[in-house]
Amino acid sequence: MAQELFRGYGRATGIPKCSIKIDLRKAFDSIDWSFIMAVLAKYNFPINFISWIEACITTTFYSVKINGALSGFFKGAKGLRQVVLAPNAHKSSVFFSNCKEDVVCWFDDAFRIPHGCLPISFLGVPLISSKLCIDDCLPLIDKLTTRMNLWTTLFLSLAGRVQLIRAVLCSIEAYWTNHFILLRAVHKHMQQLMTRFLWKGDPSKVGGAKVCWSDICLPKDEGGLGIRNPEELELFPITPTLV
Repeated sequence: MAQELFRGYGRATGIPKCSIKIDLRKAFDSIDWSFIMAVLAKYNFPINFISWIEACITTTFYSVKINGALSGFFKGAKGLRQVVLAPNAHKSSVFFSNCKEDVVCWFDDAFRIPHGCLPISFLGVPLISSKLCIDDCLPLIDKLTTRMNLWTTLFLSLAGRVQLIRAVLCSIEAYWTNHFILLRAVHKHMQQLMTRFLWKGDPSKVGGAKVCWSDICLPKDEGGLGIRNPEELELFPITPTLV
């Protein structure tokens, strides 16, 4: 729906439009967990329910990402993360399309929200106002390349690389195909990266492909590896049926 709302925002003519991307402030309260359990017990919540809440907030582990890789885990001691019901004006954005200057000035004086510029990232995909281009797909290619570069140091077997391609990389690409019809050049480039990772374990190494990608994507009973080609999801989209 967001993609449809922003359709035509770059045009010089059309009806006036205004959209606001609101970022909500988040806070981390240092609340003692035993106090939370005592409050729930005071309000006569069921014991099973209290134990579920206790398990959710006391068994969490955190990890710090260093240079793109997670480094170790440490257990939380106390605290709850919650959303403060107030917008963060510095991280919010407003987008205007064919609005009169006096309306824009009134909005700026009243809310002090900076103007945004398309495209922006929304739910992991670019929010654009026109036809998808190759530059818009660079975050997808970078995300796949980053994942594969992190896996190159794990010395994975061929079966392990197949499983990661099937479960992670193809799922990321399929998520994009649910929102856009990707360009054939983008599909081809991603297939080249996954082919290099499959046979060489490194997306930067060229050559060494033993089987073409179309044969790899065949079902196992037909001699393939059962890797679903996301390009087929665009040709044959899954539509719900009414029963």
